[in-house]
Amino acid sequence: MANPYSAIEISDDSDNEQPRGEIVEWMQALYKTLGAIQTKGKIATFKHYQLFINPGLRIEGHSVVPLPLTEPYAEAIKSLSKPASLPSHEAVVDTSVRNVWELDRTKFEITNPAWPTFLETVASEAAKGLGTGAVAVKLQNLLLCELGAFSTQRKDQDATKNPDAAKNVIGTLVVCLPAEHQGADIHLSFGDQTCSFSTAPSSALDLSAIAWFSDVKCEVKELVSGYRLALSYELAEITPGQNSARMVCGWAGRVAELLRVWPSKYSNLKKLLYPLDRSSGAFTSLHDMAGRNRAVCETLNDICGEAGFYLLLAAVTHEEVNDCGEVTVSSSLEDVFTPDGLSLTVNESFNAEKEMLGFDLKNRDPDSDDDENLPPWEACEEGESIRRYHDVAALIIPKERLMTLIKREDYGGGYNKYAGVYYPPRVSTTENLMVMIANDLERFPRDPKTRLAASKVMESLSAAGTLNGPAVGRIAKWSLKNDEKSLYNATLALIPSQGPVFTDLANALDEHLTHQYAGMEHIINWNDWLAPIAERNLGMAEQNMKDLREGLSNFKLGLTREALVKSFNGWQEKAVERRLESERSWDTPELSDAKEMRRSIIQHGFAKLIVRPQDLYIAPGTPATAVVPIDTMFLQCIEETYAIGLPQEASTLLTATSTGLLAMRAMWTDKTFKDLPRTIVTKLITPLVRLIQDGKAASVRAVGHLLEMLLRGIIESYIPPYPNRPNGWAVQARGCGCTDCLQLSAFLTAPDIQVWHFTANAARRKHIERVLEMETDLFRLETLRTRTPMTLAVTQIGTEYDRFVKAWERAFWEVESIVRPLRGNVVKELLNDENYRNLVLLESHAQYVPPGSTAGVKREAVAAEWEYKRPRIV
Repeated sequence: MANPYSAIEISDDSDNEQPRGEIVEWMQALYKTLGAIQTKGKIATFKHYQLFINPGLRIEGHSVVPLPLTEPYAEAIKSLSKPASLPSHEAVVDTSVRNVWELDRTKFEITNPAWPTFLETVASEAAKGLGTGAVAVKLQNLLLCELGAFSTQRKDQDATKNPDAAKNVIGTLVVCLPAEHQGADIHLSFGDQTCSFSTAPSSALDLSAIAWFSDVKCEVKELVSGYRLALSYELAEITPGQNSARMVCGWAGRVAELLRVWPSKYSNLKKLLYPLDRSSGAFTSLHDMAGRNRAVCETLNDICGEAGFYLLLAAVTHEEVNDCGEVTVSSSLEDVFTPDGLSLTVNESFNAEKEMLGFDLKNRDPDSDDDENLPPWEACEEGESIRRYHDVAALIIPKERLMTLIKREDYGGGYNKYAGVYYPPRVSTTENLMVMIANDLERFPRDPKTRLAASKVMESLSAAGTLNGPAVGRIAKWSLKNDEKSLYNATLALIPSQGPVFTDLANALDEHLTHQYAGMEHIINWNDWLAPIAERNLGMAEQNMKDLREGLSNFKLGLTREALVKSFNGWQEKAVERRLESERSWDTPELSDAKEMRRSIIQHGFAKLIVRPQDLYIAPGTPATAVVPIDTMFLQCIEETYAIGLPQEASTLLTATSTGLLAMRAMWTDKTFKDLPRTIVTKLITPLVRLIQDGKAASVRAVGHLLEMLLRGIIESYIPPYPNRPNGWAVQARGCGCTDCLQLSAFLTAPDIQVWHFTANAARRKHIERVLEMETDLFRLETLRTRTPMTLAVTQIGTEYDRFVKAWERAFWEVESIVRPLRGNVVKELLNDENYRNLVLLESHAQYVPPGSTAGVKREAVAAEWEYKRPRIV
């Protein structure tokens, strides 16, 4: 392999106006360096094994050593061992190693015949992590570390001092057997690459394996308790691969070196694309990549973030138009994904000659040709021919330029007439962008370019209204934790003042303020933390007050510490009073006989005050200005009736409304009113629960009966049965029903066929491609040009099971977002315990949710468990 540092040298001049020739040389150097990367490896690897084979160690004069290691056997091993030393120092005591004992391989044996097979697995996984080829292992010795054991920084010597003795030896594999201990962390380094591993946390019951290259320096920290027992092996190379840390780090270091001069020397260059191998399978995420594509992109992913760039993955189309001998080429980005596989909508066109490394179409056959099926004489008559070339590429863009690439629009769903299937809308570009920014902030919390990029994104989205989604909350919580106040305020302004994201943020602020103001909660200036919420919707008096009250009430549900709640309550009352005083459009009615007037209105207008299903239904296409907020008016009536001292009248209204809605539940199953149950829960019952929590209304049993029926209907209509795993490769049939599509369906529904070859003319092949082209997660399409007509090869690379599971999870989280605000003692009392657990906590469905999911059934906030406040009497 060539020397990774053989590419051209780049000077450190900071002149931004560089001649085109120098930029070309720099791009060629980067292209050459990336082209040299074959596999992605590390200087060392580490893995725990909870399931493992006991080697059956037997030492002279003793039975098999028990695992975990006991003290008597540790002493027995020590009595037969000698102090460990570096290989080149065998004749002297090595002071760089202390309290480490070495038992020669001739003085013990491994008796379990299953051990070699397990060891082969361990070695194979270690080789994969190091990025080398196949390896063989050779047992060296048994090592015992006792209290106080350590070794100073050193590296293996044999490989350099006696090459013949260490032929093909590339490193060391240490297998730590179960022996409980604390300390003795292992620190490995090569140049500026470092890593640290700890065997202590799982040492009592698990086996751990650590491997590193021979030129890596190894240092073992002091063992503070217990023993560590390990088998030491040499790693020898069988098939060629990366055989040293220098080789692993060399190409990556050169790529990093080249990228770091980009911002200062070539600032006019907006982005770069590096073409990947299109035949290597999926490209939409690092996880799905394989072979060299994965090695290159993982290397870039490791480097880009720290060097001030984002790495994206792109599908590219080049269109070459030949108009009577005049050739023009245009290039566009068709699909762009984050390394985690999240799609982004981008500005499509770009200049491939200036922005794509190694761009050259001269020696390539087109992937599609408009003249492919025309006779030569007809193709000539046309005068214009169009050839298309498709690439997949790694896209590198400076962090500060990210928003110049993003187009602010969402992918919509729709019916694909070729596939005969409906595709739901994809997750919005904005939410996926938030996920990428949040991941980058958490990965590089101290990087100023990362913080600046996040601020620019938030600033550019300031006119987008509120944004829902957990990633926005993650950014706000990160900025809170890292004292980025401006970023916190910009993000908080985008978070809606209701829903789980806002409640989670309140939890984070609860912890932050408790830590910062412990014992001094009364001095907190809440304006410093909630100003964006308090200032939202200025100039709209009634809507402003409604949003302010809802936002502050939702926030309080996330506070769990009584001292903070008390401090917040005082500020909340003053904030509402100040807002009331600041609004000039409020009328002040005469209130001398208000109580009797309201009682009379309720008695004589009772039928008109009750909410009916049709009052909550909004027909599609209804202008927002024509919508009458009946739900808001009804809840305001209930609140004011309680406030004025008529609790019985308010309860009667609630009971009549709940009973009436329940009596008309036949409407809920009508497709015209399919969203009505959700509307009733979110717009009527959820705000009512808040009123009851705040002591502004009383609980009535009829509301509980209505809520039970509504939630049962929502769960039944939203959440399908959990999907079963498929049989082999079989998926649902697709297509329009023509003869070719019937052949396709026969292939798709066959459980034992993964590849299908379809030989036909271009029009018939294109028809099949259109059926499958949107489903890159399931199918890989390739045109084979070995014969005429050509052959379309369709390879299944996935099944619909993951898609069905994700659809089920989306449905679950959709319902979870509906019931989450209902959790608390109010609803627990309205429903019996079993109904509350199944319909509100969703316990019967939550069992299918993957462990460790960031969203889920959360504990109820302390604020929701308080005793109800007594109604305020005016």
